[in-house]
Amino acid sequence: LENLQSLDLSNNEYLNDFALLTLVTSTKKLSSLNLSDSKIAFTKAVFNRFYPRG
Repeated sequence: LENLQSLDLSNNEYLNDFALLTLVTSTKKLSSLNLSDSKIAFTKAVFNRFYPRG
C-alpha cells in the first residue's frame, strides 16, 4: 500500500472509520481518494473524541 496513489471506493457500503484511518495512515503517497456515494459507519468512541459534547 505504500506506493498507492489513487483509490476509488465509491458506492461502498462496508466502510468504517477504523478502516479509513488504517488506509490513510498506510498510504503516504495517496493523492486521490473517491468515497462518493459510500456509506461510512462511525464508532461512538471515535465520534466522541472528535466531536465532544459541550
